Amino acid sequence: MVKAADKTSTHLSEELLHPWSSLEHILALPSSPPTNREVLRTAIVPVTLSGVDYRRAHDAHHIAAGLWDQAVDWVHGEWKAKHNPGKYDIRAFLTSIPREQRPLHAHSTEAIGYEL
Repeated sequence: MVKAADKTSTHLSEELLHPWSSLEHILALPSSPPTNREVLRTAIVPVTLSGVDYRRAHDAHHIAAGLWDQAVDWVHGEWKAKHNPGKYDIRAFLTSIPREQRPLHAHSTEAIGYEL
């Protein structure tokens, strides 16, 4: 569960930033898509990260971008082969990449596939 920052503070709660806490939990995505009556909103909340947490966020950004690039290349290859992959095909491709080559949690990897 993601905890919101205190209204008077620009620091994330201590509970959220324990060393065992992964960036995936900080940047949590909803577990299911919105229905016709629901609306997802994005909140921009200023926070101050320690140097270590900033580095973790920066590294995770590059890992996610690398997976995105691999997915885009794969989709382009599929289009050239006259296939039209859907979001589940993209997810299957991304999750088939060996764990050593995609160090994000499977749910984060799936989210990248759904967004593409």
